[in-house]
Amino acid sequence: MNRTGTIVRNLLVFARLRISLMVATIVLIVPAQANAQWSPLPGGGIDLRARAAIVHNDGSGPAVFVCGRFNQAGGVAANNIAKWNGSVWSALGSGLLNIGVPFQMFGMTMAVYDDGLGGGPQLYAAGIFDTAGGVAAKNIARWNGQAWHALPIPFDGIAIVYCMTVFDDGSGPALYIGGRFESIGGQPARALIKWNGLAWSEVGGGVTHVGTSTLAYVVDLTVYDDGSGPGLVAGGLFNRVGGSPIKSLAMWRSNAWSAIGGDVAGSLNGEGVITALVPWSGEQGPELICQGSFYMIGDDLAHKMARWDGRNWHDMAGPVTNDPSEMGGRIRVAHTSDGCPELFAHVRTTEYIMRWNGHHWRTLDDAYFGNALWSLLLSGPVEIPFLDMVEFNNQLIVVGSFTFVSAMPAPGVAIWGLEALYPCDADITHDESVDVNDLLAVITTWGICTDCPADRVPCGGDGQVNATDLLMVITHWGPCP
Repeated sequence: MNRTGTIVRNLLVFARLRISLMVATIVLIVPAQANAQWSPLPGGGIDLRARAAIVHNDGSGPAVFVCGRFNQAGGVAANNIAKWNGSVWSALGSGLLNIGVPFQMFGMTMAVYDDGLGGGPQLYAAGIFDTAGGVAAKNIARWNGQAWHALPIPFDGIAIVYCMTVFDDGSGPALYIGGRFESIGGQPARALIKWNGLAWSEVGGGVTHVGTSTLAYVVDLTVYDDGSGPGLVAGGLFNRVGGSPIKSLAMWRSNAWSAIGGDVAGSLNGEGVITALVPWSGEQGPELICQGSFYMIGDDLAHKMARWDGRNWHDMAGPVTNDPSEMGGRIRVAHTSDGCPELFAHVRTTEYIMRWNGHHWRTLDDAYFGNALWSLLLSGPVEIPFLDMVEFNNQLIVVGSFTFVSAMPAPGVAIWGLEALYPCDADITHDESVDVNDLLAVITTWGICTDCPADRVPCGGDGQVNATDLLMVITHWGPCP
């Protein structure tokens, strides 16, 4: 070998050694992600369990409102509903109570609705209760920031409200309410009704479950626009909406019901159940994501979680162990500090929260949710059945029946810092500068790559490190702002 070849060989050896050392340095620089972004709620947690969370400004500033089954929040007496303003908890009057059956009471769901009568947006809470703030209010009540108010004409008999959302069917915004009920004030109100601020009315002939003893119920509602205008989507267990034989998933639009890609099939006598719905901005247009107990929608195989792109359903199951039976609980969309949407889903039987950026799943910091008392009584990890999430001040607030997140005490409420993803997205190594370390991170993981820190574009990665990720590093070179 000539002298030039020897020099080149030595330079290559030196370069490889240098890259290896720098890569090793990168590994040391990047902080461990497990639990690094989780923290208990400042101001303390709740003493029993939470069921739902929502962000609302009732006149005293934006806050997270939490309902469920609890007596205290942050040491403050609060019956089944409370609000957290970012630092301290406060009660909403005397809260929600079930005087008739005191051991069966729950705040199940909440929504913010402006009835157009001058009071502005107000908080509506629903669930299993008969009193709100000392006022007789069966299953649903309104909080105006100062006091609770009952809605006229209560539900008849046994009623459970599972979900609420606001939708305008062309006659003005109204509050749509889904659950397990049959009538209100002696008038039909089968599983889905609307409140326009003045009166109740059944929606489209009601939601029923004919030919069976099982009562129909609506578990979740959302508004979805597939390009043909917004529609109200209802999911639950039913086989008829109005006069149309549609199973468990239906859209109400232009005063008519329609199926979304076909019937939902599952293991419950051939029927499936939809338990959660959320609209999603897909790369090719608006999409609808649903979750529940099913194995097929229309002609498309879809296990437990599926995505509708306006033409076909696509199976989304398989996070963690590729076992679709793990999916369950709530699904929510939150935004990272760079404005990218991500889907957060509760994986019930493994006690994890998963995140999905439109391309692939990953666990949320490998953190698991548990309940110390339940684990002690049942001698091991247990499923956490109630879990909800809401975005607040660039943080993901998670509420549920847990008492800890991994090894961190967090009674009923925990925070995951969305801002911890760094506003300088090209700073792969998290050293506050886009430099050679980030360039090496791209080069050394080039190609198909799952959960690689260098896979940044678009919006958290597309499953491969390529020229778009390299370009992002180059165009953002220098100290982070």
